[in-house]
Amino acid sequence: MISRIDLCVPYKEKDEAKALGARWDPVGKTWYIPKGLKPDDFEQWLPQPTPDHLYLIAGWKTCFKCNKQTPVCGFALKFSDVDEYKEGIHILCPEEIDCSSLPSEITQVFVGVINLKQGFSRITNSSTYANHCVHCKTLQGNYYVFYEAEPPFFVDSKEAARKLLLFELPGVLKNGIKGDFDACSFGFPIDLLIEEYTPRSLSLNDFRLAFSQTIEQ
Repeated sequence: MISRIDLCVPYKEKDEAKALGARWDPVGKTWYIPKGLKPDDFEQWLPQPTPDHLYLIAGWKTCFKCNKQTPVCGFALKFSDVDEYKEGIHILCPEEIDCSSLPSEITQVFVGVINLKQGFSRITNSSTYANHCVHCKTLQGNYYVFYEAEPPFFVDSKEAARKLLLFELPGVLKNGIKGDFDACSFGFPIDLLIEEYTPRSLSLNDFRLAFSQTIEQ
């Protein structure tokens, strides 16, 4: 028997949810989908999957402008309790995370070492967190770094997975970081290679040192 699905409905949207058939549970103080209604009709209020592990993930990419190797960084998520997500580690690009809610020591690594910062994208016509080349400062673009079928985050072999580095962010999820955790860019079987073969950094300082010197000066 499938249990009911509770919804995350902001107060200002309660009338809209009610009009679609959602019901209010006065004891649990939450809106829910009654039996017989399709969850797809309430997609905007469905609870997001919650990761239990959040990592920094980084590797090296050739800058499209200066043709030099530059570090690029994003996030990786691990789910243990959500069936459709629990296989492997899932990559998430920086614009899907509220980086302003991260501890300052994390953002210092972003800006000072990897050059991950806010920049204006002419493709999306908006300002977003994205990787910039450490040599020529050119914005690399989240789409080209995370969604193209090319290195470093398109992993199709053990060797490709070993060229990346993971560092689990301690305590960040418990402090309420905001992010679109349902926007993972890659799924099975690519993320299984990352989980099994990508090395872990034991400390933020080790992670920083791994990328503090560029391959080409």
